[in-house]
Amino acid sequence: MEKKIFYKWTFLMSLILFFTGISFVTGWYMNLYQLDITKLSFVIFAVFFFYSYKIGVSFFKSVKNKASTDYLKSLRSIASDRCHRLPELGMLGTVIGLIYVFYSTVHGITPEATAQMLSSLGTLSIGIGTALLTTATGLVCSILLNIQIFWLEQIINNK
Repeated sequence: MEKKIFYKWTFLMSLILFFTGISFVTGWYMNLYQLDITKLSFVIFAVFFFYSYKIGVSFFKSVKNKASTDYLKSLRSIASDRCHRLPELGMLGTVIGLIYVFYSTVHGITPEATAQMLSSLGTLSIGIGTALLTTATGLVCSILLNIQIFWLEQIINNK
């Protein structure tokens, strides 16, 4: 059972690393870095990869019968808590981004300046899309980490 879960985790992480590499090659990460004024997306990625690594090591130790149930339960508790924080960090990035965008676009616009209003709408739509990237990042990372936590719970229940 543990080997099967370890293989599932290895496949999932291989896919994640493959798509991470694709996003570096296509420049998506650089675009995200330039657009995300809060840089919270990268905090989310760091937390996700750190706990994915920790869970993977625990799967490997479990296959080798070197992981105690107490250790696995402790890791599950901590990883589950961090997993629930990822969407919250994403929402925080969205709120900060929207405040920044609304302030920078609406600040100084007069009702008579229609050309300035039209250009501000373009900036506003780009800013809202950018702000929502942090929420999407938090949600996707949370879902992927939840899958790993589910597998960790299966190992704990079978011990």
